[in-house]
Amino acid sequence: MYIEQIMSRNIDSVTGEMKLSHASHLMQEKGRRFLPVIDEHNQLQGLLTHKEIAQAEPSAITTLSVGEVNYLMSTLRVANVMLKEVITCSPHMLIEEAGQLMRQKKISSLPVVVANKLVGIITDDDILDFFLDITGCTLKDTARIAIHLSDERGMLGQLLDDITALGGYIATVISPYSKDASGKRTVILRFSSEDPEAIDNALRSKGYEIVTEQMPLDSHPTENEPSQDPKPSLSKHGEPPTPSEIGSWMHRNDRFIQQLGVELIKVQPGYAQTRMEVREDMLNAIDIAQGGTTFTLADFTFALASNSHGTVAVALNAQINFSAPALKGDQLIATAQEINGGKRTGLYSVEVRKSDETLVAFFTGTVFRRDDSLLEWMKPVK
Repeated sequence: MYIEQIMSRNIDSVTGEMKLSHASHLMQEKGRRFLPVIDEHNQLQGLLTHKEIAQAEPSAITTLSVGEVNYLMSTLRVANVMLKEVITCSPHMLIEEAGQLMRQKKISSLPVVVANKLVGIITDDDILDFFLDITGCTLKDTARIAIHLSDERGMLGQLLDDITALGGYIATVISPYSKDASGKRTVILRFSSEDPEAIDNALRSKGYEIVTEQMPLDSHPTENEPSQDPKPSLSKHGEPPTPSEIGSWMHRNDRFIQQLGVELIKVQPGYAQTRMEVREDMLNAIDIAQGGTTFTLADFTFALASNSHGTVAVALNAQINFSAPALKGDQLIATAQEINGGKRTGLYSVEVRKSDETLVAFFTGTVFRRDDSLLEWMKPVK
């Protein structure tokens, strides 16, 4: 796909002659992090961001009077402070190339130009939305499975043929080029079927190694069906604890999570889901959820999913992108899924959404799997 298929065409922009104070107000009013600067012919002249505005404002220790400060600020125009050397892209650039360019240059937006005429803009939010779309994570009626495949010609094609022959409809397929410690590649795919569990069982009988699986939401227990015990007893000494037991033990013994009031919804192999209500004491100075609380919710859910296999997993790195604010009273639901589960490392993604499905944050993290079992940390029932 190309940039023109996902770029924003309705662009808020400013001119170089506009007062900086007016441009700053427009940026706040529209909720923009940056504004392209154009001339009367829609030719791109520069880019205005919060950084340029902050650098133009007087220091807090200035010796100028309030009147002098106001006068100087009123004389500043956008052209005086804007970023003039702007990195741009063409509408015919591939989306992944644009994402790579933004990553290399450490920028969060790319004005899209044709003969230097502004025709659109692409942001890191657009790239993230594209990633979420191609992974199919918004498809609620599909099953998601991750399968280990030998890196041999025809293996992926055979897998897709087998799923189709079993009555499955392939929705999305992703296969990172990197291999895990076993020398195999992981294929992550989503498919729809009247009986997805039967397809999973049939794939196993054919010898496929399913690393993780997640059934459609409507295949999980309903309100009238038994749900997992929030505090199940541990397995007998010497037996591996189940994901449910691991999740309950981690939830009960994480003191900070208890303070935040995080609820445990479910834990399955390579998968976890939690919930948290945004309270008054979680808000920042502008009455939205402090980013650290959202990160903590995602991080704990990441820990549940990565430790669900029974081996102690510790984080190597983690990052988060925020896409919408959370307010007091919002119910935040975090869902962690295993993207690639190797013997020594694992890659996970976590979506934090409101109860109305609004995406609040997208978190990714990598873990290192230690040699010790969680059973050594958990106290079995005597």
